[in-house]
Order: sequence, then C-alpha cells, then structure tokens
Amino acid sequence: METILRFRYLIISLAIIAGIGLRAYQIDKYPLQYNGDDQTHAMVGASILSNDHVPAGTTLFISDNPSLFWFSHVDYYDTVRRYDFRLSEPYVDQPTLAITIVGLLPKFFGYDHFQPLPQTLVAIPALLAGIASMYLVFLLADKLLNKYEAILAVVFYSFSPYVIFAHRQAQLESFLTPVYLLALLLLLQFIKNKNNRTLFFLSFICMIAGFIKLIGLIVPVLICFWLIKEKRFKAALVIFSSLLASIAILLLYYAKIDMTQFIQVLQLQTQQGRSMYLGSLWKIISDPHFYEPFADGWYFFGFLSLFIFGFSSKDFNHRFISVNAILILLSVLFTTGLYNNFPWYRYPLLPFISLASGWLVWDMLRRPRISTFVLFLFFMLGNIEILGQNFASLRSALPVKTILVLLLTPSLLYEIWQKPYLKKLINFTVIVVLCISIAVNTLIVLSYPNSRCIDVHCVIPLKVVVSGLQEL
Repeated sequence: METILRFRYLIISLAIIAGIGLRAYQIDKYPLQYNGDDQTHAMVGASILSNDHVPAGTTLFISDNPSLFWFSHVDYYDTVRRYDFRLSEPYVDQPTLAITIVGLLPKFFGYDHFQPLPQTLVAIPALLAGIASMYLVFLLADKLLNKYEAILAVVFYSFSPYVIFAHRQAQLESFLTPVYLLALLLLLQFIKNKNNRTLFFLSFICMIAGFIKLIGLIVPVLICFWLIKEKRFKAALVIFSSLLASIAILLLYYAKIDMTQFIQVLQLQTQQGRSMYLGSLWKIISDPHFYEPFADGWYFFGFLSLFIFGFSSKDFNHRFISVNAILILLSVLFTTGLYNNFPWYRYPLLPFISLASGWLVWDMLRRPRISTFVLFLFFMLGNIEILGQNFASLRSALPVKTILVLLLTPSLLYEIWQKPYLKKLINFTVIVVLCISIAVNTLIVLSYPNSRCIDVHCVIPLKVVVSGLQEL
C-alpha cells in the first residue's frame, strides 16, 4: 500500500485525465434528453446575448401561460424522438447566469436563437463544468478523507458511467455542482484560517449560486448552518447578507423583465406534480436514468455507501460530508415530486456518493467483512449487465456463478479464520474487481452511444424538425 501512496498524485492525475477523455468522447451523442433542455438553455442564452429583445426561449409550461406564443411538437408520444418546442417571451423559468454561459459558444459561432444548434457547442460548457467538479472533488477528498480514500473517491467520480454521461449535459445542476463544492472548500478554509479575504470570496460564491438556479439559494443556507454550528456568528451574518442580496438582485431582474409572469411561473411550478412524496427518496436511489433506465452499479453502491458512511460519522470531517449530502438531498426531495424527479436534480449529490464510496472501499480493505464485500462485488460487476445489452453474447459466455463462488470464497473463509494471508487475498480480490469494473465502465462509455444511437432510434442532435404548427 505504501507504493500506492508514492505514486498517489500520478494515479489521481491519470484518473482525472482518463475521466476527461471519456466525458469528451462522442460528447454530442448519448445522452440527449427528450425534452431538449440542453438546446433550450443554449437558445435562451443566445437570445440573452443577442440584445435585440427580452430573453426568450422554450418554456416548461403550456397551459395558462400568457407568454407562450408558439407551440409545436414532433412525435409527441414517442419518449425518445419527442421534441417539444414551446416558445416563450419573456423567459422567466430560470435565472440566467448558467444559461448565458451555455449560449456563449453558439453565439460566438454565429447561431442566433430558435434555430438548430450543433450539440457539441451546447455540451462543451457542461464538459468544462464537469472537469472543474472532478478537480474540486479531489481537493475536497484531500481535505476530508485520508490519502487512500481520496484516491478511491477520485477514481469513483472519474469512472462512473452515470457521472460521465451526466457531465455531457448542459443542465443547470451541472454548473451548480462545482459551485457547491467550491463553497464548501472555501468554508473549510475559512474555519481553519479565519481570513476575511476567504470570507469575501465565500460570500460572493454564495450570492451567485442562486443566479444559476433558484435551488442554488440553498448554498448560503448550508454555509450559515456550519458557521453557526462553529459559533462564527459574524461570518454567518455576512453569508446571510449575501443570501438577501442574491434574492434582491433576482427580484430586481424579474421586475425588469416581467414580475407578474415570474410569479405566475412559480405558481405553475407548484402545480407540476412537485408535492412532497415519501416515495421520492426511493425514486432517487433506485431509478438512475436519462431518457431510459441506466442501472449503473456504481451509482447504487454510492448511495448505500453514503448511508453507511453517515452511520459511522464520528469526527468533524465525516459529519461535514454526510450532513451536507443529506441537506442537499433534502433540498431535492422538498422541491421535486415523485414523477418530476428528473435525473439532473441529483447531480450535486454525485460528488458525495463518490466520497462515501472511496471511504467504504478503503474501510473494506482495512477490515474485511462479508456483508460489505458482497455489496461491493455485485454492484461493481453488475455493470457487466449494461455492457451485456450491447454485446448479446457476453452474458452467455461468462460462467457467472463459478466466478462469484471463487471471488466470495476468501471472504467466507475469513469469517471463520482471521488469517493474515486470507486478508491479503481479499484485498487482492477487491483491487482486481475494482480494476475489472473500471475496464467495464470504460467499454460502456465507448460503446453505449453507438449502440443506442443507430439509424433513427435516437434524437439527431444537428437537426430539429418542427411540424404540425398549431395556433394557440
């Protein structure tokens, strides 16, 4: 294990570089959302940058929306090829900071609003935000976990297929995630050094979080929670002031655009099945998907690790991770419904489940237990099932039961005889399984877009067909 520490930064660098390559590979293909949020944000961003009228774009709301001036649809009842085009002016569905960033490249290359956009231009800002998140996960892991756990956390965040595909999407949460992480890093630095410059940058980050998406207003609330807990009341007052400033600026912006319409959109938001459901938590944990189910075993393992991690939280570092993760999870549960619980709402949770996964695997290496090993084994190798969807002969070619018996045998024997050589054998098995799983995940990313987007079975990113024009 000491050898691993000697090459620690090399391993982390290679993991991040490989993660960047996998995220960038065929970035304009899978996954494309059926409701076209990526293109929507780019069109609104280009509209804002054009300065020829108030922001305009496609809206979530069709009925009782006076700003809607055009509605059309293609293959409305086909969940894959459906593309709703609901033009709204003014656009008040979301704050516009991240949306403007998404619109920069299309505007630079001469694309105006309301026209087909190359998906690569739309996805590049999301890719950059994903790269920033990877680096910030490493910094956070380096501060809060031991060196081995930090390496494993970066590996989990870099190679999870679900996280990789999430980082190709220009959803607002893709930009909110690095803001969450940066705010937490600045908070840790301020608690340590009490530097006013750090507090200034922290208050600025807290203020702009709400400009990305309204749920970003939870960031200064989280920071205030920890500052009050640490009895830094003056600092908490500064952060609370940044929250009030953020709300005031947003209200001024919407007052300039159309406050009445903004209030009406907020009311429509509450009517979209967004009531609190007790089943929403299970929905988040058990239903990873994009426009179809995507049962990434690393995703399931991460959430199980997060709850196990929470039960074992003893020191400040562990509580810091688990409490922040739970507070973000609660913010998602209270602002979404059972059926409006879209996958991108969960993106800010992905760094935390990666941190917890790294901790649990290292804990398993230190203290082998059959219960955690079974979870690890089935979820790590479970992604072979995803790969098997692309290679039909793979499942039948593998003697699955025989392989599982061989892999489980050392752990079963260790429950009877705690021999050092059995522990070494278990650790070797864990490392081998993790390496195999990384290879499988890499193959999933390299093969999944091609096998899923063949012929006419997926959305074509360079073309938007508008037919059946309907007067409202």
